[in-house]
Amino acid sequence: MQHFLRLTLYVLLGALLAACAETPQVTRTPVKLRLAEAADQAAVLDRVVDAYTQNHEWITIDRKSITPIDAVVQVRTGQLDAVIVHTTPDQKDKVWVSGLAYDPLALIVHPTNPISNVTLSQLSDLFQGRTFDWTSFGGTGEVMLVSREGEAYSRQLFEERVMQNRAVTRNAILKSSAKDVLDFVARTPGAIGYVPLSQVDARVKAISVEGVAPTVEAAANGKYVLTSPLYLIAQSEPSGDLREFAAWLLGNEGQTLLAQSGLGRVR
Repeated sequence: MQHFLRLTLYVLLGALLAACAETPQVTRTPVKLRLAEAADQAAVLDRVVDAYTQNHEWITIDRKSITPIDAVVQVRTGQLDAVIVHTTPDQKDKVWVSGLAYDPLALIVHPTNPISNVTLSQLSDLFQGRTFDWTSFGGTGEVMLVSREGEAYSRQLFEERVMQNRAVTRNAILKSSAKDVLDFVARTPGAIGYVPLSQVDARVKAISVEGVAPTVEAAANGKYVLTSPLYLIAQSEPSGDLREFAAWLLGNEGQTLLAQSGLGRVR
């Protein structure tokens, strides 16, 4: 009887130790992904990458900014695994495309400027150089227009939705990046410019267009007129670790992070 009890005790002790033992962890093979953005969203890409790799230690992600033309070429030729772009490539490029987010373009002024809303017609007049000061908007001082270089997608969107084939005045100050526009408007009381909402910070004031404020909600539901879609493109339908990353981006966690960064959700 004592032998039986002793044997039973050993069995129970062995089972307890086995239950307490750590479950063996599967070691993932290190993987490097090559990502880029061609949509003035370098800061958002950095934030997304940092959040994803924090919980996916085996993933290393190289990231860079490139032109839209180079984006398609480098994806198609396998130099990049995936790129964020504003426009869908031609069908002849034969790349995989998925909607990613909605990108609102915000009109920004100096915080001391009393203007809070502007119509598309007023914006067009401003950027054609027909309005010289802020008097008609309840302010004072000279209007200083800040635009992007002609190749920038934000400039193309602005001209399509606001200017409608009318030329931006040659007196407008051209900047080569959204950051440069933001910095100039932040230190110039009479300035007005446009940048992606994801770039806006407390140094400037974003104003409404046609009575609708530039928000991620208004971008997602189509109510904010200066909104364009963002796409994720790859050489072919993602597989393996790239597929996991794309699924995360399009899932609740990734979409929430994009929304917190100033982009409208697609799902």
